[in-house]
Amino acid sequence: MGFVKDTGSNEYIGWISLEKRKINNRIRQIFIDNERPDLIMEQVQINERQYVVQIFELKRVAYENDHNLPTDDDYRVSEVLYFATLNDVSLFLKKYDKQLSEIKWMSEIPSL
Repeated sequence: MGFVKDTGSNEYIGWISLEKRKINNRIRQIFIDNERPDLIMEQVQINERQYVVQIFELKRVAYENDHNLPTDDDYRVSEVLYFATLNDVSLFLKKYDKQLSEIKWMSEIPSL
């Protein structure tokens, strides 16, 4: 789910997306801490910060190109942020004049 992000330029399209990550409790059942500490730590981080906000501004020509995937150089903004609660997300979105009550499915966002 997400929002259109104003880029201030016709050359770029922008969006803010929100995702909730889910904990995989099976990992703790399968592995002990010293076997796969990376997997255990990832689950701890997901538990502490379940919500992911991604902010992107991408060159319109790169987005509309049917032949090549966008490269890192095609992004003017590419941020990924993690939050513990929806309240934290809501407070952050105020910076962009967005409210969770206005969030849309990504398929409903124009140009995406």
